[in-house]
Formats: sequence, structure tokens, C-alpha cells
Amino acid sequence: MRRRKGWAAFLALLLVSLFVGVLEESNAFGSQEPETSLRSLTIKGQSRRSAGEFEEAAIQFKDALELARAARIPREEAMCSTQLGIVCWDLGQISEAAKLFEESLTLTRICGDTVAAQNNRKFIEIIELYNLGKEYRSTNQNQKSLQCFERAIAIGRGTGIDDFELKCLRQKSLTYWQMDNIEEFFECNKRGLDIAKKINHRKEMGRYLNNLGTYFRKKNDYSTALKKLESALPILRTERDVDSEAECLNNIGVVYKDLGDFDNALLSMSRALEIDKKIGNSLSVSADLANIGTVYLLRGCANEDKQDLRVALETSDMCLNLPGVGANAFTKLVVLSNSGFAYHLLGQYEVALKCFFEALKIAKNEKCREEHCHIFNNIGNTYYKLGQIEKAILFYEKSINLSAGTGYLEIHWEAYYGLGRCYEAKKELSMALSYYRMAIGAMERIRSRINIDMFKISFARNKLIVYQHALDILYSLYLAHPSETLLGEIFLMIEKAKARAFVESLIEAKGDVEMDLGGKLIMLEGGKTRPISGGAMEFLRARIGEGGRGEFSRGPEQTDGHVRMTAESRSENNRIGGIITAEMCSISRIQSTLLNEKTALLEYFVGENRSFMFFITRYHAELYELPGRRILENSLRGYLKILFSPLLGPFDGFTAADRIAKELTFPLWQGTRSEIDSIIVVPDGVLHYLPFETLRIANAGKPIYVIEKFKTTYCPSATSLFLIKQRPRPKKLRKHLLAFGAPLYAGQNLRKGIGGKRSADVIKEAYLNEGFSLSPLPFSKNEILGISRHFLTEKKDIFLGSQANESTLKSLPLREYQIIHFACHGFLDEKFPLRSALVLSFSKDQDEDGFLQANEICNLEMNADLVVLSACQTGNGALEKGEGLIGLTRSFLYSGADSVLSSFWSLNDQSTAGFMEDFYTFLCQGQDKAGALRLAKLKMLKSSHFHPFYWAGFVLNGDSAPIQFDDLDVWRLN
Repeated sequence: MRRRKGWAAFLALLLVSLFVGVLEESNAFGSQEPETSLRSLTIKGQSRRSAGEFEEAAIQFKDALELARAARIPREEAMCSTQLGIVCWDLGQISEAAKLFEESLTLTRICGDTVAAQNNRKFIEIIELYNLGKEYRSTNQNQKSLQCFERAIAIGRGTGIDDFELKCLRQKSLTYWQMDNIEEFFECNKRGLDIAKKINHRKEMGRYLNNLGTYFRKKNDYSTALKKLESALPILRTERDVDSEAECLNNIGVVYKDLGDFDNALLSMSRALEIDKKIGNSLSVSADLANIGTVYLLRGCANEDKQDLRVALETSDMCLNLPGVGANAFTKLVVLSNSGFAYHLLGQYEVALKCFFEALKIAKNEKCREEHCHIFNNIGNTYYKLGQIEKAILFYEKSINLSAGTGYLEIHWEAYYGLGRCYEAKKELSMALSYYRMAIGAMERIRSRINIDMFKISFARNKLIVYQHALDILYSLYLAHPSETLLGEIFLMIEKAKARAFVESLIEAKGDVEMDLGGKLIMLEGGKTRPISGGAMEFLRARIGEGGRGEFSRGPEQTDGHVRMTAESRSENNRIGGIITAEMCSISRIQSTLLNEKTALLEYFVGENRSFMFFITRYHAELYELPGRRILENSLRGYLKILFSPLLGPFDGFTAADRIAKELTFPLWQGTRSEIDSIIVVPDGVLHYLPFETLRIANAGKPIYVIEKFKTTYCPSATSLFLIKQRPRPKKLRKHLLAFGAPLYAGQNLRKGIGGKRSADVIKEAYLNEGFSLSPLPFSKNEILGISRHFLTEKKDIFLGSQANESTLKSLPLREYQIIHFACHGFLDEKFPLRSALVLSFSKDQDEDGFLQANEICNLEMNADLVVLSACQTGNGALEKGEGLIGLTRSFLYSGADSVLSSFWSLNDQSTAGFMEDFYTFLCQGQDKAGALRLAKLKMLKSSHFHPFYWAGFVLNGDSAPIQFDDLDVWRLN
């Protein structure tokens, strides 16, 4: 701060001498008007510069310089040259700045102003060091480059002008990047961003944010990386820094690619390509094409789409044919790697090996350690496909040895997984299992750094195959030597593979809390996190064969001090902080906390070749093998179609219901199970769409529905149910019921092309133009009035018609209600699951759009014992491998609800109203939630609406415990 004041004093002295000179040499100006003009221009320039408006400041100082030159007074001309030189430096016009400082130096010598001359010499030296540092870096003389920038920074600090340190820090950070010292890279950019904010240098802010985004991506912190990059993009656009904008778009695309969101990755990268083509940046165009080719390659792999693979090869050829690309070793390395990956996926293994070995030569020559490791893995993957197991093992081990101590977790995951497959092929099961466990450990370390639920899901999506391999081996060992230890290991492995992102989200939502799982304490580092708002994205992860990666890395492309990541650039760091480690519930923990003598847990794992079912009671645990995924899907497809059809005649699915019950629930009716009256179902895969209550089992020689004998609830995993039940609850809530119903949907006929629409109207159009229908719900008002009769007036809040809107909901203290009920339309978006929504009243006077989206629900806070979603398809969502259905139910459980009653399919408005009144009658009579739901279904089963379509769609997720109302009068019917 003192140095900066010293520089300010220096400028003040120069200004004083300038105006004294103007008065003494008035014959040169002829009057005092030039003095006033010069003073005005200088003050305006300084004001513009302080505001970060450097282009405008340059105009003012140029005008002042011309005026001073016309006056032929060296002192004032020197002052203006110095001021303009600093602004040119800020604008990145380094050569022009050097020229101006040289001119100012000459003039200050003429004037005999030694202080100003000394400062100009410092400015000139900074520029010389700046340019020399960049030159040393270009020839890989990194230590000399660092010395130049460090000297320049020290001189800049001595002048008290932060602008000089700002640019030199960014260049210094790039040298660290080139040295793969990303921690020093981070420190430079962090310091630089602080300075940029201090002096209002928005363009530099955007560049530093872009660089910080690349750092967090390197650290596998994809959430923070996107936050930094998406903060940088609008700044760079506003500042018209098109080259940096292209880089930022590219970097955003790379993060999306890492997360498996290939559509958004292609969108960002294509925009970057358009910009680079316009500005004629051939090197960046080649990098963009290489990135785009990589994304097509990964998407083709994930979707098993040969057309995408061919596009990837065509894009690679386009890239290689660009002028100058052949001489660019990094780009050639990327293209060869991608081509080898594509040929591998197309089954042309010999051609793939040729490409990989050619790329390997470049990686060795360029000393690209990370890329070297990835190529070793891909060669191993290809030899594995060729059946040359020993060669595959050799290259996987080379990858592990070369990456030792680097923290390249993606490389480790793939190499360990590859070794596991190799030793499994050699029938060395113990060795294979140990490598699979190491692969899972590396995978979970990466996933623990991802804050957003959907990103966790996308990251793990196609890596779940490793759990299947590990389970197959454990099951083989169990069959050979059954033991409780192996049984427990198998169950924990299944729990690790199920709803892991949801479990970690539940833990994160608790903030800095210790949670007891299986007798172990989990310490959480950092604060509470919540999911981002906005539409969710569909994410896919690439795999070679059963799951290996085929991606490569090179150093970042460097322009004027910012980093452009390429799709192949990958680096993991072993210094990962803030890891959330969620221990899964053991069998014994479940038996002691979730089950009593009358409750059983049925947990399923659907695998490709075989599936598993655990049947756990208070004192026993049994494991059964089931058919693989395709067989189960074929078995259920026809039956689910019958269930979803609203037929008025007899139910013709009895045969299928009997058969499927024998396939999936046989432990319930085999042996003596008479004491069991409640079941908790943890489904997987296609089983998420199956209402188990509709299956038929034998009871005293007579087939009955499961619902006729058992209360039934569902949950994403046993561990998630444990966490839900463990959440602390207030002893007393102020209100018993909050209900929204009979919403008004005026404006449902909106169409595109209407001018002057609010943002809320645009969002409504996005839903309505997808064919979503908003038909009237005449019985929803009767439904709300019917259930509200069970509660005292002072204990309930009811909102009907226009009052049932989104703004009202968000303004209420939701944490004070025991039950929250919605009777409205529901919108299911399987492509973007967090855009699924409850549709409340549309209002022209409200800022909200009326669509209470799943991602918005995640940000609500409630203590509800029960949320009832009396709306269509609210129990459905996008089916994610391992995670289950992603949609409204999951969002409400995350936001604090203990349980959610929702529907599998579109409901009949009239029958639903009666069903809900029966459910609340039984609930207020003291039944637990699952019991009340069962009795309501049995009553409907005996009515004219006996077809399962009318009653089986209602499902309860979460804790089924009874609701403890604080006033017995709540059970009174008015």
C-alpha cells in the first residue's frame, strides 16, 4: 500500500509541474484554455482507468498527449506518454507500451526529471523481462522463464502499480503449468484474480477465472471448475476477448465431456470452433477439431454407435490435414490416440495397435507422462481383446509404474480394472478381486470430489461394471465356501453400487455432522452443499469393452497467458481434501435399526449376466441368484404394459403376476414366514417400475396379491433409508397439514411468437411445446377439502385455485408442516430429470413460472413426516444405472421429507380423490404410513376400481413409521 501511495505522489508531482509549466509558458498556449483541456483530459483518463475502462482511458490520454505535443512541452508530454503506456500495457499492447515508455524516458531526461526517468527505466525493464520470460518458456527453459517473471513482478511491486504484477503473474502461472506444477499455477492465478478485482480489470478477471477452471478440472473438482468457467464466459464476451471466449467455451466443453454430457460438450466446442475459424487461429481450430473428435469417440463408445465412431475418424482426418498440424506433436498425438481408440471400438485391433504405438513414440519424445500412461492402458485394453493376456498385463503394469506417485486416479482406475479382468480371465480370482477393489477405491476417491448429485451419477454410470465383476467373484467364493463374512462382503458391495450419489447427497445436506454408520463415525470436511439450480443433464461415461478409458493428455495450449484445455488433457492429483467417505450399512446394522420381528428387507442387484436378491429379516440373511438384466426385462415387459392400461374389465395379468412373484419374491412364501407382515423393497434396474404389491403369492393354498398380506415401502438403498431415519426431527411442529390443489392453468395455450413475454412465460412454453397437456382437474378441489376435514382449522393451511401457486409455496415456512400435500398435474422429463415438475397455478402477477421443478425442490428445506404427490407419474423419473429413478420423489427426500407418497403412472382424477380421503382416514386413525396405504388399496380393490391400474400406482418411498400428531383432536372428523 505504501508503494502505491509513493507512485500516486509521483504522479501528483508530475501533474503539478505540468500545470506550473503551462502557466510559465503561456505564450506557447496563448491562453489558459489548453491548461483546462489538458487537466480535464488527464482527470478523465485517470477516472476511466480506475473504473477499468481501459480503451476509453486510452482515448483520453492520447488526446492529452497530442495536446501536450502541440504545446511542445517535454514534461507534460512525458507524463502523458507514461500514463498512456500503462494503459496500453493493461490492454495487452505490449510493444506500444514499450515504445511509449522509451519516448517518456527520453523526454524526462531532457527535462532532468530523474524520478520519472528512473520509473520509466523500471517499466521498460519489466517489459523486457516479460518478453524474455515468454521466450524462455517457448524453448522449455522453464527455470529461466520463472526467474524473469519473478524479477519483473518484484520490480512491478516496487513501482506500486499493480497492473504490472497482474500480467506477469499470469505468464508465470503458465510456466508452472508447463512444468506440471499445478499448485503454484493455482496460487499465481488466485493472487492474480484478487489484483484484477482490485483494479477493476475485467478482461483479466475473465482470463484468471478461466485458468482457475482448468486447475479445478485437473483436481477432479468438476463442480467448481464449471462454476469458475461459467463465471468467466460472460465477462470475456462483454470485454470482446473473442480468443479467450473460444478458450473458455472449449474448456467448458472439456469438463462436460469429463462428466459424460457429450451433447453439451459438443455444443460448447462447436461454438469455440466457429470463433476460431472466424479469427483465423489455425492452431486453435486443430485443437477444437481434436476435442470434437474425442467427444464423438466417447459418445459412440457409450452408445455403441458406429456412426459416431466414423464421425470421430473423419474429424481426426480433417484435423491432420490442416496446414501445420503435422508439425504439432501434441495435436498429432491426440489424433493418433483417438483414431486408435475408434479402430479398437470398431474391432480393428491391429490397426488400433499401430495407431497407439505411433502415438507412444510421440509421447516418449515429448516426455508426456500422463499421455504415456493412457496409451499404455489402451494398448493393454487392445491386447486383452485379442486374448493376449500376458501382454495386456505387461502394459497395465507399465501404466501403474509410470504413474506412481502422480495421483492420476483415472489412469489408476482403468489400469486396476484392466488387471482385474486379466487375472479373472486367468482364473486367479483372489488376485482379480484385489485389483477390482483397488479400482473401486480410485473411482470413489474421484467421485467424492464431485459436489453435484447428477454429476456423481454421470461419472459413475459406466464404471459400475467393476462392481459386477467383484460381485461375481465374491459369489463364486461364497458358493465354494459359504460364510457370514463373505455374505456380508457381498451385501456391502451391492450397497456401494446402489444410490451412492444419493447417500452422499444426504450426508452433504447435513453439513458438518458426525454420522454413525455401522458403528463408524464419518467426519465431514467443509460446509453444507446443495445442488445447483437449472435443468439437469444426461451424462454418459465412455468405456472400452467392459469399461476401460481411451483418453489421452497433452500440455495445455498457451496463448497470451490463458490456458486452453484439450479434451485429452487429464491429470489427477493425489492431494485431495474434503473427501466424503460414506460407510455402507452392514447386514447386522440393518437388522438392528431398520427391521423388527415382523419386517423383512428385499434388496436386488440387477447385473448383465446374473442378478442377486438379499432377503433379510431381524435374525436371518439369505442370498439368492436371479437371472441377468435382459431376462428380467423380458419377463416384466408384458406385465408392466397390462398394469399401465386402465381397463374396466377383469385383470388379465394373473398368470404373469404369479410367475413373476415366484421369480422375485419366493422367500416370502417359501417356508414359515407367517410372522412377516411388512416388507421394504430396494429395487434395481427395471424393478424400479414394478409395483410389488400387484404380484400374487400363495396363502393357505389360495393366490392373493402381495398387498393383501404385506405393508410395502420402497427406498433407493438400505443405507439411504438408515440416513433418512437418523435425521434429527423437532419434537413438535406448528402445523399438521399444508395442501395445494385445484390449480388454475390459464395460459396453457401459449405459443411461440408472442412478443413481450416474461421469462416465466418462456419457461411455460418450453414445457407446453413438448406436448405436455394441462387438462382440468375438477376433483382435486374435492380431494383437498376431503382430506382437510381430518385436521383442525388452526393446524392446517389450504391453498386452492389461484392461491395454489409457486410463489406462495416458496414464501411459507415449510419446516413447520408435518404433511405437505399436492393435488395437481405432474410433468415427467426423462431426458432432463431435474426439470420434472409439479405444475401449480399460473399467475400473471407472479414472477414464478408455476412449474416447481425437481431441482428447485432440492433447495427447499422441510421437516415433513410425509409429502403426498397426488399427481401423474410423480413416482417415476430417469432410470440411472445403480442410482434408480431420478425425479421428484428423490428431490423431496433430499430436501428433508421422511417419506414420499407418489404415483407410477397417470391417475384417474375422480378415483384418486376417493383414494386419498381413505388414506388420510386410516392415517389419522393411528396407522403407520405403509399400513394406511395398504388399507386404502384394499378398500379400492373391493370396489369397482379393482383393476391394479387404479390402486397399484401409488407407492411409498422412505420411512413408513406412523406420524405422531401432538393433538388427538386431529383424528376427529368434523
